[in-house]
Amino acid sequence: MDQEGMLPDAFEAVCREHRPAALYAQPTMHNPTTAIMSIERRKAIAGIARKHGVAIFEDDIYSLLPTDLPPPLSAYAPELSWYVLGTAKSMAPVFKVAYVVAPSAEAARTRFWPGDRATYWMCAPQKGVCLACDRISRSRFPYLKTDA
Repeated sequence: MDQEGMLPDAFEAVCREHRPAALYAQPTMHNPTTAIMSIERRKAIAGIARKHGVAIFEDDIYSLLPTDLPPPLSAYAPELSWYVLGTAKSMAPVFKVAYVVAPSAEAARTRFWPGDRATYWMCAPQKGVCLACDRISRSRFPYLKTDA
């Protein structure tokens, strides 16, 4: 890692040597370093993932804190990416709202939704949900495209 987070050369080397199935990334406000990847770095990481067929799991939990951010890493390889954004840490714990953008509607149906029968659901306050939806729709979702 450097001041921008994950190094493309290191990711490329891992892909060649170990052939990973997935990459977990926090390109915005990486915990614990707070590194923010540049657009160029995000494009490089996405290109390497595409080249090697590596799924991307992007944890964008802190992206609602800073302003003037680059687009999510997932925007550069949407066909490989599972984008996750929760609001409890970046807005307020009471909101308890999270979003998942899958690589496709089919991926969401076959891989994500079967788990809904085995999870615990707790309703978040409606005003909190509305505030969270408004903030996210203005800041992060314009970059993410989905057919879901």
